Formats: sequence, structure tokens, C-alpha cells
Amino acid sequence: MTIESDPDASAAPNRPAPHRAPAERADRETDSHPASAHEAEARASTEVTLAILTISDTRTLEEDRSGDTIARSARAHGHDVARRALVRDDPAAIAAALRTLIDEPAIDAIIATGGTGIGRRDATIEVVRPLLDIELEGFGELFRMLSHEAVGAAAMLSRAVGGVVLRPDPPGDLLLFALPGSVNAATLAMERLVAPQLRHMLWLRRGAPPPGSTRHPRSVGAAEAAASAAAEHARRPALRPSEAPRHG
Repeated sequence: MTIESDPDASAAPNRPAPHRAPAERADRETDSHPASAHEAEARASTEVTLAILTISDTRTLEEDRSGDTIARSARAHGHDVARRALVRDDPAAIAAALRTLIDEPAIDAIIATGGTGIGRRDATIEVVRPLLDIELEGFGELFRMLSHEAVGAAAMLSRAVGGVVLRPDPPGDLLLFALPGSVNAATLAMERLVAPQLRHMLWLRRGAPPPGSTRHPRSVGAAEAAASAAAEHARRPALRPSEAPRHG
């Protein structure tokens, strides 16, 4: 596995302003209702630091056009790219690289590219999906819908996924997306779906927790939630026969 700091990260100390599509700008300028405080805080206060993981048996980092495309799109939307890594199409190698990046406190989101199809060597989805504590089913659905407009029925061959990996606070939960390896697919996913929403998604996972809590309420794992529900149920008094709900 090749992992290195992104060489362009230190070359641009002045972070560009977040990219906003002309249509979006027009909507916000003409909308009679100003952006909510929720949206404003999400855009202004959350800085997203990315790692890009390329899965390929044939490329090098110097020849990684899809990774370059993802990095350019991320920076154009005001995000930082702190790590670039490349591994071969091997489940163990992919898993090890992802675990290394997930364990880096400074990384807020990981964008993987390559190995999402149905080829005999494609194994990215089988590694990524079990790591997701919360899967964003809508990401894959929207990606394939938009891809269908460009490539037709071949869009169903992509198994792109994305979601949330739970981590303790700090550093807080992490976003993980697996994109196809083509430049066109990487561009589509980043520009139309991922890059414009990264700040908002991260804010939702790391928004200020309620008083006395050290976790965002929606960051509680399924096991913790189930244990809490069971304890609450045990504290409730049993219903007497006359109080039991009637059906029918």
C-alpha cells in the first residue's frame, strides 16, 4: 500500500471559497426565505478533511486520474485533501488501508475509487459495506439514476455505496464513500452528490450534543440503543389486566 500526504495540500494555504453551482446561487439569492441557522452553521463551521483511496492493480499515484479528479473537486468545494493512498484489488489490502485511514483522527471523510463493479477482481464493496454503521442508500440510488442518463443500462453495473462509520468523540464519526474508478464516474459522483453535501453531512453527525452527553444522539450504536430500550422497558410497571390495551 502506498500512502502519502497530498503534495498539493501545503501548496495552497488559502482555502478556496466553497463552490456553489450557479443555479444554487440563484435560488438562494431569489428565495424570500433566508437560509436557516442550521444550514448556515453547517456551511460556515465545518471543515472537512479528506483521504482518497484508489483501488487498482495497474495504476500508480502518478497515473491516478480518478484520484486527481476527486481531489480537484474536493478542493473546488473548499475541502482539504490530506492523504492519497493506492492499494491493489485485494480485500485484505483494501481493508487494511481503510482501517489505517479510519483510525487517523484528522480524517473526516474517505473517498475510495475503483473496484465497485462486478468484475472478478472487484472487491471494494464487499469490504466497504460492512464498515458502514449507517448506509446512505440514497447515494447509490441517485448515482445510478444520474449515471443512467449518461450511459444507459450499464449504470446498473456500478455498486457505489456511501455512509457513516461511527467513531468515538473526539474525533467523531467519519464519512466513507466508494466510487467507480472511471474519471467520468468520479466527476459525476463528486460534483453532483458528494462534494456539495460533505459539510452538511459531517455537521449532522458532529453537531453539538445535548447537555450532559458526549455523543451526538444519532451517533449511538445499535447495540447501545437496544440496551437502553431494554432497560427502559424493564423500568416500566407491568400493566394490570384491566389496563391492557384492547384490540378489535
